[in-house]
Amino acid sequence: MKHILTLEKYQDTKSINEKVTMSTSIRNGKTLTSQIAGTTDNLKEFEKLIMNIPDTVSRVDVQSSTSAFNPSKERFEKLNSAKRKQIIKIVRDMTKQYKDKGDPIKTYELRSFYGVTPNEAFDPFYIQYNTKGIEEFGKRLRDSGSLD
Repeated sequence: MKHILTLEKYQDTKSINEKVTMSTSIRNGKTLTSQIAGTTDNLKEFEKLIMNIPDTVSRVDVQSSTSAFNPSKERFEKLNSAKRKQIIKIVRDMTKQYKDKGDPIKTYELRSFYGVTPNEAFDPFYIQYNTKGIEEFGKRLRDSGSLD
């Protein structure tokens, strides 16, 4: 039996700036706003978002390479403070790598694999980055037509 967890004890909403746009989904005609997932262009605010991920999430996958196609990732399960710090270390390293390549990160995203759900505190999440180069790669793929 899955328990519904209230996130108030995990989320310190006062510490997250308005620079973070929390994710939303529409379910049964109602708009649900995530207490976990969001997007920002500010690294420090993204780090706060990471630190507020509840221990109960099933996993967090973190993009760990600058490849635009099928980038490497690290998987973190059974979250705790030390693992959140490891995630932040990877995000900082990726920020530096993208900057060194001349394609700095425009936005950081923490997203759920399932969208926003009432039980999101137990869902798997992932981190991805958006850069000008990644956006151009995606546009080229869309413009090339169907892969069928």
